[in-house]
Amino acid sequence: MVQKKSYAAGISIVGGLFFVLGFITWLNATLVPYLKVACELSNFEAYFVTAAFYGAYVAMLLPAAQVLQRSGLKNGLTIGLMSLLAGVLIFIPAAQLRRRLLQERTVPAGDRRRRGEDGGEA
Repeated sequence: MVQKKSYAAGISIVGGLFFVLGFITWLNATLVPYLKVACELSNFEAYFVTAAFYGAYVAMLLPAAQVLQRSGLKNGLTIGLMSLLAGVLIFIPAAQLRRRLLQERTVPAGDRRRRGEDGGEA
């Protein structure tokens, strides 16, 4: 008797990965107007974010193919998800730095002098 293999788990994982990557793509497009305001960008400059996002697909095409060829599909997906996680984690200090820079910019000069942050005499 020939036993049938069940591919439901594998198909579910790949489907979930497509959902995650599709959500990230949608989120990237949604964040462009907010980046425009937060970073004081023109429309032209703001859409460099989108160009960089899709440009990364083109730039990583051949290196990703080599990783898949050497490591196989399952390990390649794991490596890809770990690199995605590393990219997400890099955003945490960048967002904290941006918040600090905005706070410093919005503190009135008199308050900075009183706190000794300005370098001027109090």
